[in-house]
Amino acid sequence: MAAAGASSEDETQSKSPTISFINSQKGKQLLIANEYTFKLNKATTTTKYWKCVVNSCSAKIHTDVNGHLALNIQENVKCNPLECATTYMNVGETYRELKDYTTALTYYQKGLKIREEKLAKNHPDLAVIYHNMSKLYFSTQKYSMAMKYVQQTVEIGQEKLSSTHPHLVEYRETFEKIRKKQ
Repeated sequence: MAAAGASSEDETQSKSPTISFINSQKGKQLLIANEYTFKLNKATTTTKYWKCVVNSCSAKIHTDVNGHLALNIQENVKCNPLECATTYMNVGETYRELKDYTTALTYYQKGLKIREEKLAKNHPDLAVIYHNMSKLYFSTQKYSMAMKYVQQTVEIGQEKLSSTHPHLVEYRETFEKIRKKQ
């Protein structure tokens, strides 16, 4: 696959998560956002509509014709619940990186609700979303909420991951960062 980079001087794009464009083996342009691949579904004179290529993923992203991300993501919950939860988390992470914490929290909570209903209380996937939420609350200076979630993260990590696992190392670093702010 050949890279066909995207550049932008637009302020919104500079705060956006990493998005890039590649060409498929068939020469079709694909959008990559938060490690997910989107294919062009439709294009108008002003907007391109991208659809996630994972069968059970219902995420859709809109860009302008120049490839600037327009976070107008549409949802259709006809997917495996845990895969929907992952999609919600990825969308939440995108908004957190854009510093739109209210919207990020909304998506995190949707993903968390599904995961808490479907997974064991000590499942490593819960640690991931708890960690994301702790980083969000840290960014908004809500340190007690950040600590609540990072403690849950570390507890799960210590129970389920090896002491040298990179996620557990990161969870502990986040814990220390939050602890120093309290």
